[in-house]
Amino acid sequence: MNFPLRFLNIEFLLLLGLLPFIWLIARRSLAGLSKGRRVVALALRFTIVTLIILALAKIQWRSPSEKVSVYFLLDWSDSIPKSPQKFRQELLDYMRDSCKSETRESDDTVGVIYFASDSSCETPPAPGQPPIDRQAIVDPNGTDIAAAVRLALSTFPTGTKKRIILATDGNQNRGDVLSEVEAVRTQGARLDVYPIQYSYDREIIAEKLICPDSIREGVPFKLTA
Repeated sequence: MNFPLRFLNIEFLLLLGLLPFIWLIARRSLAGLSKGRRVVALALRFTIVTLIILALAKIQWRSPSEKVSVYFLLDWSDSIPKSPQKFRQELLDYMRDSCKSETRESDDTVGVIYFASDSSCETPPAPGQPPIDRQAIVDPNGTDIAAAVRLALSTFPTGTKKRIILATDGNQNRGDVLSEVEAVRTQGARLDVYPIQYSYDREIIAEKLICPDSIREGVPFKLTA
Protein backbone atom coordinates (compact mmCIF):
# COMPACT_ATOMS: atom_id res chain seq x y z
CA MET A 1 0.00 0.00 0.00
CA ASN A 2 1.42 3.39 -1.04
CA PHE A 3 1.66 5.98 1.73
CA PRO A 4 0.00 9.21 0.50
CA LEU A 5 2.53 11.51 2.23
CA ARG A 6 5.93 11.97 0.58
CA PHE A 7 8.87 14.40 0.47
CA LEU A 8 10.76 15.41 -2.67
CA ASN A 9 13.80 16.70 -0.72
CA ILE A 10 13.78 14.28 2.19
CA GLU A 11 17.30 15.30 3.33
CA PHE A 12 15.90 18.55 4.77
CA LEU A 13 13.99 16.50 7.34
CA LEU A 14 17.32 16.12 9.18
CA LEU A 15 16.84 19.72 10.30
CA LEU A 16 14.01 18.54 12.52
CA GLY A 17 16.72 17.27 14.86
CA LEU A 18 17.55 20.91 15.68
CA LEU A 19 14.08 21.65 17.04
CA PRO A 20 14.89 20.72 20.68
CA PHE A 21 17.85 23.12 20.67
CA ILE A 22 15.71 25.86 19.11
CA TRP A 23 13.12 25.28 21.83
CA LEU A 24 15.73 25.64 24.61
CA ILE A 25 17.24 28.80 23.13
CA ALA A 26 13.80 30.36 22.63
CA ARG A 27 12.79 29.59 26.23
CA ARG A 28 15.79 31.47 27.57
CA SER A 29 15.19 34.49 25.32
CA LEU A 30 11.55 34.68 26.47
CA ALA A 31 12.25 34.22 30.18
CA GLY A 32 10.94 37.72 30.99
CA LEU A 33 7.40 36.96 29.74
CA SER A 34 4.58 35.54 31.81
CA LYS A 35 4.11 31.78 31.66
CA GLY A 36 1.04 31.91 29.39
CA ARG A 37 2.59 34.37 26.91
CA ARG A 38 5.85 32.42 26.93
CA VAL A 39 4.08 29.14 26.03
CA VAL A 40 2.16 30.82 23.18
CA ALA A 41 5.31 32.49 21.79
CA LEU A 42 7.29 29.23 21.98
CA ALA A 43 4.53 27.28 20.26
CA LEU A 44 4.32 29.84 17.44
CA ARG A 45 8.07 29.87 16.85
CA PHE A 46 8.25 26.09 17.01
CA THR A 47 5.40 25.78 14.51
CA ILE A 48 6.90 28.34 12.11
CA VAL A 49 10.32 26.64 12.08
CA THR A 50 8.68 23.22 11.54
CA LEU A 51 6.63 24.55 8.61
CA ILE A 52 9.74 26.08 7.03
CA ILE A 53 11.57 22.74 7.25
CA LEU A 54 8.60 20.89 5.72
CA ALA A 55 8.46 23.46 2.92
CA LEU A 56 12.17 22.95 2.18
CA ALA A 57 11.55 19.18 2.12
CA LYS A 58 8.71 19.81 -0.39
CA ILE A 59 6.04 17.84 1.40
CA GLN A 60 3.32 16.39 -0.85
CA TRP A 61 0.04 14.67 -0.12
CA ARG A 62 -1.16 12.29 -2.80
CA SER A 63 -4.84 11.50 -2.88
CA PRO A 64 -5.59 8.16 -4.59
CA SER A 65 -7.86 8.33 -7.63
CA GLU A 66 -9.81 5.55 -9.29
CA LYS A 67 -10.17 7.50 -12.52
CA VAL A 68 -8.30 5.86 -15.42
CA SER A 69 -6.84 7.54 -18.50
CA VAL A 70 -6.26 5.15 -21.39
CA TYR A 71 -4.14 5.79 -24.47
CA PHE A 72 -4.51 3.56 -27.53
CA LEU A 73 -1.26 3.53 -29.54
CA LEU A 74 -2.10 2.25 -33.03
CA ASP A 75 0.64 1.11 -35.41
CA TRP A 76 0.02 2.64 -38.86
CA SER A 77 3.31 1.69 -40.50
CA ASP A 78 3.94 -0.09 -43.79
CA SER A 79 5.40 -3.10 -41.98
CA ILE A 80 1.81 -4.29 -41.74
CA PRO A 81 0.87 -6.24 -44.94
CA LYS A 82 0.37 -4.38 -48.18
CA SER A 83 -3.39 -4.91 -47.89
CA PRO A 84 -3.64 -3.45 -44.41
CA GLN A 85 -7.32 -2.50 -44.34
CA LYS A 86 -8.31 -5.75 -42.63
CA PHE A 87 -5.71 -5.35 -39.90
CA ARG A 88 -6.31 -1.65 -39.36
CA GLN A 89 -10.06 -2.18 -39.17
CA GLU A 90 -9.33 -4.88 -36.61
CA LEU A 91 -7.45 -2.30 -34.53
CA LEU A 92 -10.32 0.16 -34.68
CA ASP A 93 -12.85 -2.55 -33.79
CA TYR A 94 -10.73 -3.61 -30.84
CA MET A 95 -10.47 -0.03 -29.63
CA ARG A 96 -14.22 0.53 -29.97
CA ASP A 97 -15.10 -2.74 -28.20
CA SER A 98 -12.67 -1.96 -25.37
CA CYS A 99 -14.27 1.43 -24.83
CA LYS A 100 -17.72 -0.19 -24.62
CA SER A 101 -16.55 -2.67 -21.99
CA GLU A 102 -18.86 -2.86 -18.99
CA THR A 103 -15.89 -2.55 -16.67
CA ARG A 104 -15.12 0.96 -17.91
CA GLU A 105 -16.26 3.70 -15.55
CA SER A 106 -18.17 6.69 -16.89
CA ASP A 107 -15.49 9.18 -15.78
CA ASP A 108 -12.60 7.32 -17.42
CA THR A 109 -10.96 9.05 -20.39
CA VAL A 110 -9.62 7.64 -23.66
CA GLY A 111 -7.11 9.04 -26.15
CA VAL A 112 -5.62 7.84 -29.43
CA ILE A 113 -2.10 8.11 -30.86
CA TYR A 114 -1.21 6.92 -34.35
CA PHE A 115 2.42 6.14 -34.99
CA ALA A 116 4.84 4.86 -37.62
CA SER A 117 8.22 6.53 -38.17
CA ASP A 118 6.73 9.48 -36.27
CA SER A 119 3.79 9.86 -33.90
CA SER A 120 0.68 12.03 -33.89
CA CYS A 121 -1.91 12.45 -31.15
CA GLU A 122 -5.34 12.04 -32.72
CA THR A 123 -7.00 13.05 -29.46
CA PRO A 124 -5.77 13.39 -25.85
CA PRO A 125 -7.63 11.40 -23.18
CA ALA A 126 -11.20 12.67 -22.95
CA PRO A 127 -14.56 11.27 -21.80
CA GLY A 128 -16.71 9.38 -24.27
CA GLN A 129 -15.90 7.35 -27.34
CA PRO A 130 -12.67 8.22 -29.21
CA PRO A 131 -13.00 9.23 -32.87
CA ILE A 132 -12.87 6.33 -35.32
CA ASP A 133 -12.25 8.43 -38.44
CA ARG A 134 -8.51 9.10 -38.50
CA GLN A 135 -7.35 12.66 -39.05
CA ALA A 136 -3.75 12.32 -37.86
CA ILE A 137 -1.07 11.91 -40.55
CA VAL A 138 2.09 9.89 -39.94
CA ASP A 139 4.96 8.81 -42.17
CA PRO A 140 4.42 5.05 -42.72
CA ASN A 141 8.03 4.42 -43.86
CA GLY A 142 9.31 3.23 -40.50
CA THR A 143 8.26 2.21 -36.99
CA ASP A 144 9.29 4.06 -33.83
CA ILE A 145 7.32 2.57 -30.95
CA ALA A 146 9.46 4.25 -28.29
CA ALA A 147 8.55 7.73 -29.56
CA ALA A 148 4.84 6.88 -29.37
CA VAL A 149 5.20 5.69 -25.77
CA ARG A 150 7.06 8.90 -24.84
CA LEU A 151 4.33 11.01 -26.42
CA ALA A 152 1.67 9.18 -24.42
CA LEU A 153 3.54 9.58 -21.12
CA SER A 154 4.08 13.30 -21.71
CA THR A 155 0.42 14.04 -22.49
CA PHE A 156 -1.38 12.00 -19.85
CA PRO A 157 -3.63 14.13 -17.61
CA THR A 158 -2.55 14.42 -13.99
CA GLY A 159 -4.39 12.88 -11.07
CA THR A 160 -5.47 9.70 -12.86
CA LYS A 161 -4.25 6.16 -13.25
CA LYS A 162 -2.40 5.76 -16.54
CA ARG A 163 -2.79 2.88 -18.98
CA ILE A 164 -1.28 2.39 -22.43
CA ILE A 165 -2.65 -0.16 -24.89
CA LEU A 166 -0.04 -0.70 -27.59
CA ALA A 167 -1.36 -2.27 -30.80
CA THR A 168 1.57 -3.15 -33.05
CA ASP A 169 3.32 -5.91 -34.96
CA GLY A 170 6.49 -5.10 -33.02
CA ASN A 171 8.66 -4.56 -36.10
CA GLN A 172 10.42 -1.42 -34.89
CA ASN A 173 13.38 -0.09 -36.87
CA ARG A 174 13.85 3.17 -34.96
CA GLY A 175 14.26 3.81 -31.26
CA ASP A 176 14.19 1.21 -28.49
CA VAL A 177 10.84 0.65 -26.81
CA LEU A 178 12.41 -1.49 -24.07
CA SER A 179 14.29 1.59 -22.88
CA GLU A 180 10.93 3.30 -22.30
CA VAL A 181 9.59 0.52 -20.08
CA GLU A 182 11.42 1.94 -17.05
CA ALA A 183 9.85 5.35 -17.68
CA VAL A 184 6.43 3.70 -17.79
CA ARG A 185 7.09 2.01 -14.45
CA THR A 186 8.45 5.20 -12.89
CA GLN A 187 5.25 7.06 -13.69
CA GLY A 188 3.15 4.22 -12.30
CA ALA A 189 1.59 3.56 -15.69
CA ARG A 190 0.47 0.22 -17.06
CA LEU A 191 1.40 -0.95 -20.55
CA ASP A 192 -0.51 -3.73 -22.32
CA VAL A 193 0.27 -5.04 -25.79
CA TYR A 194 -2.30 -6.05 -28.39
CA PRO A 195 -0.21 -7.96 -30.95
CA ILE A 196 -1.02 -7.72 -34.64
CA GLN A 197 -0.40 -11.17 -36.04
CA TYR A 198 -0.08 -12.04 -39.70
CA SER A 199 2.09 -14.10 -42.03
CA TYR A 200 3.66 -13.57 -45.42
CA ASP A 201 3.35 -16.46 -47.87
CA ARG A 202 6.31 -17.23 -50.16
CA GLU A 203 8.32 -14.33 -48.79
CA ILE A 204 11.78 -13.58 -50.26
CA ILE A 205 14.57 -11.63 -48.55
CA ALA A 206 17.41 -10.22 -50.68
CA GLU A 207 20.64 -9.64 -48.75
CA LYS A 208 22.64 -8.05 -51.58
CA LEU A 209 22.22 -6.88 -55.19
CA ILE A 210 25.37 -6.56 -57.34
CA CYS A 211 25.39 -4.60 -60.61
CA PRO A 212 28.06 -2.90 -62.80
CA ASP A 213 29.35 0.51 -61.70
CA SER A 214 28.23 2.13 -64.95
CA ILE A 215 25.41 1.14 -67.30
CA ARG A 216 24.54 2.45 -70.77
CA GLU A 217 20.92 3.02 -71.63
CA GLY A 218 19.47 0.20 -73.71
CA VAL A 219 22.46 -2.13 -73.12
CA PRO A 220 21.75 -5.39 -71.22
CA PHE A 221 23.66 -5.87 -67.97
CA LYS A 222 24.09 -8.58 -65.38
CA LEU A 223 22.39 -8.24 -61.97
CA THR A 224 23.31 -10.73 -59.25
CA ALA A 225 21.17 -11.26 -56.11
